[in-house]
Amino acid sequence: NHIRSAYIDVIDVAYQTHIANITGLAHVFSSDMMLSADGARLWVAHKMIGKVTVVSTTSRRIISVLDTGAETNHPNFAELNGTTYAFVTVGALDETKVYKQRDPEVPPTYVGAIKASGVQPHGLWPSADNTRMYILNEHSDSVDVVDITNKNFRIIKTLSVGQEGQGLIYVSNAVPTGPGTQALGTQGLNPKLPPQNILVAITTSTPTPKETKKEPATALINIRQVAGLDMVKVIGRNLKLNTTYTVTADSKKYGAKGLPLLDFKASTMSPSGCEGGAPQVLAFFKFDGVFEPGSLNVVESF
Repeated sequence: NHIRSAYIDVIDVAYQTHIANITGLAHVFSSDMMLSADGARLWVAHKMIGKVTVVSTTSRRIISVLDTGAETNHPNFAELNGTTYAFVTVGALDETKVYKQRDPEVPPTYVGAIKASGVQPHGLWPSADNTRMYILNEHSDSVDVVDITNKNFRIIKTLSVGQEGQGLIYVSNAVPTGPGTQALGTQGLNPKLPPQNILVAITTSTPTPKETKKEPATALINIRQVAGLDMVKVIGRNLKLNTTYTVTADSKKYGAKGLPLLDFKASTMSPSGCEGGAPQVLAFFKFDGVFEPGSLNVVESF
């Protein structure tokens, strides 16, 4: 797949030869894609526009384009009672959408959604016996274990994992004996404070009638301890395109209100071309013990 062209190259691996293109993808940028176990389906995720292109690898044609939601991340599959089910993580909704597709040449049908226990579900992988789906929550440093034999797709356990995981792979019998922790580090495990996720509503200046009808402008602010400092990450959504915003917070320690922490620009265009976003803004400074999380605010800069 590509990040600047809306097609997929098909390669004959045995002969190392390019044999075809699959054209007509929903967007030029694909954040991730996955083949079903039978090799008949290829689902291509488009994070920037919140869609998934469903491809038949047999006919090499586009079967459907699904509107999955903002910050669509990874697709994956499981076989349940002889039917292929697809699971797609959607970061902005904090959920994993579930579809079933009996025939790879026919568009899938929507089944429902699994609400994450944490924030920003990203990577996911089924167990080899197709009884569990493991879903990684990037901003919460956790993995939800989902019983997919239950028709309600219930979370039965949540595991604590390391810092900001994005990808996850299930390998059967990888650790036949022992703890399996040789040569592994502990970055992000058991921090003094768990990651904090604060969703801030943004009030834009003198909104136009068109702006009042669109999705509300928000910023998801993720704060975590890293190497003596704090990492502050901001995801800006439904903002004014090419507009600069300032993140502020109060400080009880210094008796000050509305101190500016960082600026960012909504330079990523939305699919409609009318709105802007900031997929990832990153800064490092001391936040815990200095600023109040509940006072975080985001305003337009003038």
